Amino acid sequence: MQASEKLPTYEESTKSPKEILMDRLKKKIEKAQKPEDLLTHLLSTDLNVEDKATLLRQAPKRIYACYHRRSAEYVEAQLREAGYGGLALYLYWCFFWYEAQPTVPESWIKELIELDIEERWVAQRKVCIQEKLQTLQASSERPLSFEDGAKHASQLESYEEQLKDLNKRHWALSRKKWNNRTSITSWSFSRAYDIQRSYPQWYLSFDLISDCVGRGGCCGRSCGCCKNSRTVGGLDDGINTRGHCTTACGCCLKAHGIEDLDVGINEEIPDLRELCFEYRSPPLMSSHSRQLLRGYAFNI
Repeated sequence: MQASEKLPTYEESTKSPKEILMDRLKKKIEKAQKPEDLLTHLLSTDLNVEDKATLLRQAPKRIYACYHRRSAEYVEAQLREAGYGGLALYLYWCFFWYEAQPTVPESWIKELIELDIEERWVAQRKVCIQEKLQTLQASSERPLSFEDGAKHASQLESYEEQLKDLNKRHWALSRKKWNNRTSITSWSFSRAYDIQRSYPQWYLSFDLISDCVGRGGCCGRSCGCCKNSRTVGGLDDGINTRGHCTTACGCCLKAHGIEDLDVGINEEIPDLRELCFEYRSPPLMSSHSRQLLRGYAFNI
């Protein structure tokens, strides 16, 4: 050993090289004043993503002050360019965690979640109606009695009217979603939301998959419905037709032995009545509410 080399302490000698490195980095980041001071470590090839997330979590609270926005956005750009989009989201999760929190529930977060659920319900309901319509149209190729023909025509008209109503509802939701986007009051949430939505399969995060499984959705089966586009004419925009199950999912209805929904097109959908989400401050939220919060903005 050269005289200039520092002899490791007994505590260090019992730790793995990774643990020693993380301990030393923890001491270094204690001096950080702004997010940019962590950038060298966040881009280091000596650390994995989990290690880097740990550094963000252990960084002093002062670097997440609201006046460090420009520094955070610079770090975000560098991380995304290096392929660490998920880490950029975690950076904003830390900012969001330390933001001055409201004393009353924030309705805009719940409204964003409700709009996403309702859009998926409309898309999935339309798939079910179209399948029924196709089956009915195929049966019209066979000779029908006068009575059956009248019943057949009435049912066709009913399905076609339902599809028109669903198209109107989807258009209204699209406009409402655009307007509600401007209601986001949190800068860190807004940045994370935009990053997340730049990934076409953002909804396949662990948090939202777990939620789908818990609600008895297709993520708990091998059908793969949630990973594939539920293609329907007029709604195939690559986003609204992709997503987790609602009570209108035809595959779920069949899996649970249910023939059809017992809810009208213009009635409140069960998924919205059942939604249990209340936001006040992340540390004080229920585990399920925090899971949805992460899933809808801070995870990919």
